[in-house]
Amino acid sequence: MHDDDPETLERLLRWIYLLKYPSLAQNQQQTAWTKDLMLYMMADKYGLVALMEATRRALLETAAQHARQPNQLIESIEDFVELMQMLYVDLPDRDDLVTLRGELLTTLAPVVAKHMRNVEVLEDLMTSIPGFGVALVESLACLNQDSRRPSSSSDSLSVGSGGSDVISANGSPRYVKPYIPLNEDSEDEME
Repeated sequence: MHDDDPETLERLLRWIYLLKYPSLAQNQQQTAWTKDLMLYMMADKYGLVALMEATRRALLETAAQHARQPNQLIESIEDFVELMQMLYVDLPDRDDLVTLRGELLTTLAPVVAKHMRNVEVLEDLMTSIPGFGVALVESLACLNQDSRRPSSSSDSLSVGSGGSDVISANGSPRYVKPYIPLNEDSEDEME
């Protein structure tokens, strides 16, 4: 414990004694990304699975809030960049961390892409963090693909090869762009 960050350790102890997620003070919200990730990693170190899950949910809620209110992401952009640096470069590629970074990026992909040119530090993410650009494009493609999928199988019938010709439920034809995987590792296949 002597090498643990005192503030993070205090939050961990608050969790243990109060069984309540140790939220940050309002004046610390701009650094919530990295502080919550540090808490996640410390909870993992000490085997506190419930705290890991609570911290994961807190990170995802912060991402959802920033997706709804992009100005909050811009206000905490340096901390967000540090979070991405930690998730993509500094920390090991464990399954839980890869999943977490995927969930965070999928939630924030539209906001990040929209503000990429306006906020220089976001543009730097593409070049300074290996894999970030590809992950961003894949997240956007998945979101775009999900928004174009029919809501149920009875809504449309596929005709022809590749699923590009579709007959809607009312009988009128419509064109749907075929799914093109971004790379060989893409798991999201069109059904």
